Amino acid sequence: MESTPSTRRLPWWTWIAPLPMLQAGAWLSQLTQVENQSILFYLPIPIGIVFTLWWGPRVLASVLLHVLVYCCQYGFPKEQMGIMMLFNEVATVSSAWFLFVKLGNGKCWLPDRREMLYLLWLAVLIPVSVNATFIFLFGALAGSVIYTAMVWTSDFVTCFSIVPPLLFFLSPALERAGLTMHRGSAANRMENSFQLWQWVELLALALAITLASFFIPLEKYWYLHGVAGLYVSVRFGFGSALIFNLYIFLLTHTLPFITGSSTGWSWAVESSLINVHLGMCLLGVAATITGRVISDLKIVERRLGTQYTDLMRTHEELDRFVYSASHDLSAPLKSILGLINLSRMENTLPAVYEHLNRMEASVHRQERFIHEILDYSRNSRSEQASTLIDLETLTHEIINDIRFRESVQRTQFDLSNIGAARFYADLPRLKIILSNLLSNAVKYHVPDSERPPWVRVESECNSQRVVIRVADNGAGIPMEIQDSVFQMFFRGTTQSEGSGLGLYIAQSGGRKDERKDRAFVDGGHRVGVHLVAAAK
Repeated sequence: MESTPSTRRLPWWTWIAPLPMLQAGAWLSQLTQVENQSILFYLPIPIGIVFTLWWGPRVLASVLLHVLVYCCQYGFPKEQMGIMMLFNEVATVSSAWFLFVKLGNGKCWLPDRREMLYLLWLAVLIPVSVNATFIFLFGALAGSVIYTAMVWTSDFVTCFSIVPPLLFFLSPALERAGLTMHRGSAANRMENSFQLWQWVELLALALAITLASFFIPLEKYWYLHGVAGLYVSVRFGFGSALIFNLYIFLLTHTLPFITGSSTGWSWAVESSLINVHLGMCLLGVAATITGRVISDLKIVERRLGTQYTDLMRTHEELDRFVYSASHDLSAPLKSILGLINLSRMENTLPAVYEHLNRMEASVHRQERFIHEILDYSRNSRSEQASTLIDLETLTHEIINDIRFRESVQRTQFDLSNIGAARFYADLPRLKIILSNLLSNAVKYHVPDSERPPWVRVESECNSQRVVIRVADNGAGIPMEIQDSVFQMFFRGTTQSEGSGLGLYIAQSGGRKDERKDRAFVDGGHRVGVHLVAAAK
């Protein structure tokens, strides 16, 4: 299947890579086995869910192999239990993928509150309930409500503590490496850059919780975990809340193994401690959702700040635009009126024709100016839409569009350095930018030069960025004005026939994108644009 903007082809080794991780998780899970041979924290389920959300149904092959190896390695008192486990684990993992990815169209990097709630319900709560249903109907203690409640609670705690942080922190890195089934704009970071005193605050809180775990029984202080989690969520946001939840999970459920105490695992047979862990689950869920809401508010705040900055810049540009546009629109009209008056006083046809030619030039100048204003308006208002771009084909189309201009007919175009550049980007905006770069390169050739004018288009393309450069042998851009050429209505010389909008449109086309595309001057004879785009 050919790659598209929403899906991609994964390497062959993704079919088998989850298997060793599943086996390692099964080995660690054996350490949490209690007297009735039940495993409290079965790690292959959250591991399988995470890999399936990243890589799709292909992971089920590794899940099947893992269950077969597990049954042969550890055995079961009843043969039907092995068969039950085979179907149970596959059903649990596949239901998470089907509900979250196929039905919910979820984003595994959890960019907002909606996606977090989708993950909680569709990839954790329902799959864990599917697993508990199999246990209740076909498990070693089939029909035992207490045993089933223990399994459900332990699986929920395990999945909720492990799945969200792995997805949130690792999905962006895998996306950048092209190792996720579905494309997206995953760019999660910690919501704010921590200062030293904030790290000290977090470490002090973690140390206090750790000391309390050693000296106070779990049932006496468990609610402090939730209170601390809510504090971290409100104070530091979603990413910190996920890390803190994972830390509490590891602390609470590995401490008995470290100290040799059975208190932390005795809830497998004590219904009163099941309620304690259910309470911890609810507080952990509340803290996580609160952290996601806080982070969403911070994102909205940053966007509002960016929009305010853009609004102020637009206001300043509007002031300049009104002044410059009124002058540039009225100048050709005044010129035409003057030429009309001169024509009325002329008695010879050659002189009248000369005035008519000058009128025509003024009209063309105004037409070009209006066209560039329309380009600027379309560029500033249009929304982003990724399309597969063949750069060489697009460049040929633009050259054909401007081929019949007088200065273009003598120009030689060199496209040999474009190569087979194909990438995903916004086609209308890129066409406007490239058209302006090519038009400028042609427009400012050296007149009456013995050298024929030429324009060369170059490109560099990788998985994250595309660089397009347009070089020419024209007059060049002097060093002293290179920082100013991207300003609105800037003209390098008083003799310039342009409107001063061409390079400004190229630059504003990059600024329109939140990913910081930008135009640049590379020496005096080469102008280009950096595009954040996905290569095919």
